[in-house]
Amino acid sequence: MVIHDPDLNKVILAFAGTQVTDLIVWANNLNGELIDYPACGGNGCQVHAGFYADYQVRCHGGLGRALDGTARYGGSSLF
Repeated sequence: MVIHDPDLNKVILAFAGTQVTDLIVWANNLNGELIDYPACGGNGCQVHAGFYADYQVRCHGGLGRALDGTARYGGSSLF
């Protein structure tokens, strides 16, 4: 889900919680390194490496929609 909070001026990308039995997601969650987000075009955007690995498998398009939201709501940042 991608929403905009006008009070915070933030675009929020939300995912369902981790299932207890999903060991791959748990392993990805442990990788907290920040890496460059390739689709950001070298503008300094970073993403949690584990989250991004899981995102690439499960939620293609969600982060792109969130980043599009930051542009749509001029001056908003991703939360």
